[in-house]
Amino acid sequence: MLTNTDATLYHRSYNPATRLDEWERVYIPAVWWYEAEQSSVTTEGRKTADTFMVRIPDTTVLVKKDDYLVKGQCSVQMKTAKDLAGTEHFKVSAANYNRYGGNPHIKVTGVHDGRDQENVSDPAAAERPLQWSWKRWNVHGKDGMGCLPCGKAEWQPCRSTKKYVDTTCITRMKPETPFRIGVLREAAKRDTVTGSGLIVQSTPYARRQYYEHKKQSKWFERMKNRHKDSIQKEAGKIACGK
Repeated sequence: MLTNTDATLYHRSYNPATRLDEWERVYIPAVWWYEAEQSSVTTEGRKTADTFMVRIPDTTVLVKKDDYLVKGQCSVQMKTAKDLAGTEHFKVSAANYNRYGGNPHIKVTGVHDGRDQENVSDPAAAERPLQWSWKRWNVHGKDGMGCLPCGKAEWQPCRSTKKYVDTTCITRMKPETPFRIGVLREAAKRDTVTGSGLIVQSTPYARRQYYEHKKQSKWFERMKNRHKDSIQKEAGKIACGK
């Protein structure tokens, strides 16, 4: 089966002694991850939500409704869904096991409407650094289908490729970021180790602004939606030496 990323599953179980949910973290090294946006008009106005479909080749993994699936490797010790703020994740609504035929896999579907992230009422949580890993979306080709310039299906990003993606994401994210005196916009350049593949903004309350700003929330996601294809193409050329 064709795969385009890895993932981390948080499997829910109920502890009758504490009367609380407990979460077992399971790393899945290869999955096919697909995301789309859906919108609907209600009496409260237009509402949008991200819908996900993930295919897991390993049918021994236990997935069920109300689990959480995170794109990429995640080290968070989850206690509530809010602990996953800043990651690309969704709540599982269905898991279908297809164990027969030539392509056995688990088909997992779910929706993320952002409600678990947008309520950042805890001051301590609001001050946690924002972090994005561009490795969660394949820069060496479109939608994980391989490199556009050379057709390679897999690659290992060199340092020059990582530096290009880091600096380009930071530059193109800047006009999408709220501006008052410029501290938040400059934070990504100051706090990111260029070439690491992890973009960081550790300015106090950056997290709150990211999810609660009235006009310019989720600036990394908006940057990605605008520029993902062009960044993929140029990064692929660098990786191939073209």
